[in-house]
Amino acid sequence: MKNIIYLIVLSFFIASCSKDEPVKELPIPKIAWMEVSISSVEQTRRLSGQLDPRVGASLSFNNGGYVNDVNVDLGSVVKKGQVLARLNQRDAKSLYLSAKADFVNKESYYNRMKEARKSKAVSQQDVADAKTELDIAASNLAINKKGLEDAVLRAPYDGIITFRDVDPAQQISIGETIFKIDGGEGLEVSVLVPETLIKKLIQDKVYSVTFPAVKNFKLDAILKEIGTQATRANAFPVVLYLIEQSDELRAGMTAEVLFVFNEDVEESILIPNSALGVGEGNTSFVYVFDSNSSRLKKVMVKPLNITNNDVYVKGDIKSGDIIAVAGIPYLRENQEVILQEQDVQIFNFN
Repeated sequence: MKNIIYLIVLSFFIASCSKDEPVKELPIPKIAWMEVSISSVEQTRRLSGQLDPRVGASLSFNNGGYVNDVNVDLGSVVKKGQVLARLNQRDAKSLYLSAKADFVNKESYYNRMKEARKSKAVSQQDVADAKTELDIAASNLAINKKGLEDAVLRAPYDGIITFRDVDPAQQISIGETIFKIDGGEGLEVSVLVPETLIKKLIQDKVYSVTFPAVKNFKLDAILKEIGTQATRANAFPVVLYLIEQSDELRAGMTAEVLFVFNEDVEESILIPNSALGVGEGNTSFVYVFDSNSSRLKKVMVKPLNITNNDVYVKGDIKSGDIIAVAGIPYLRENQEVILQEQDVQIFNFN
C-alpha cells in the first residue's frame, strides 16, 4: 500500500515538473545607423620634407684665401650691408693699386694724345691706340676693384645668421659656404613629390603639415611652387608656405605634408570603419536596413580607400540606403532590428 501511495505522489511530482515554462521573447535590438550617399574618393599621401627659410641664402666668398676677420656668430642679427667676414686683402689691394696707377697713366697719355692731335702732331691712329690702351686699363682696374670688394663678405639683407663654418686664419676656397642667413620672412616646406602624383597637385591649395619633432602640432600651408623638372628618383620639388609661424619650429626640421587628392569613382560611398564586416575569404560586407520588413540584408562591398577612421566602398548600395554602423559582429542576415533614435548624435562625418 505504501508503495502505491509513493508511486502516486511521484507521478504527480513528475507531471508538475514537466509542464512547459513560458518562453521569454528577446527584445528587438536597436542599431546605430547612417544614411549613405555617393561621394568622390579621397586619396591621401603623407610625404616627408624639410623646413627652410622662405627668404634665405648660403653665403660664400667669390675669392679664395685666408680669413682675416669674422665679425658675427651663430644667431647674430645682422643688417643689410653689414660686414660678416674679411679675407686677407694684401694681394688684392696691391693688384688694385697697381691697376689704378696704370689707369691714371693711360688716361693721362690719352689726354695728351688728344691735345697733340689738334695740332696734327700725331695721327688719328695714335689717338685710337691710346684709347684702346685706356679701355684695357679701365677694364683691368674694374676687375681688381671687384677682387678687392670680394675680399669682404657682407649681409645681402637684414636677417639672422643660422649657420657659421669659418674662423680667423682659416684657408677657404672660392664658393665654399661659410654662413647661412635667414631673412626672417618665415618658414616654408620643401618636399619631393613622385611623378605619379605631381599632376594631381593644385597650386594655392591648402594642405595640412605635421612635425615629428613637435608632438600633436599641425599647421596649414599653401602650395606655392611646383617644379617642372624632376630631380632624383623621378620626383618633382614643390614648395609650400606655412600660413602661420611658430616659435617651436626651426629651419632644417622634418615636416610631413598630407596631400589629399579627390578621385571620382562611380558608386563610391564613404562609411565608418565600424560599419564594415569581414566575411569568408577576406570578403567585406555591410548590413543594409530594409524599411519594409525592418530586417537586415547583408550586402557585399569592395573597399576602395581608407582615410582616417572611414573607408570608401563600392557595391550594391546606393544613396539613401540605411546601414548599421556599430556592433556588426553581433548582427546577422535577416535579423529584425529597430533604428536607434537620432536625437543623440553618435557619428559625426565631416
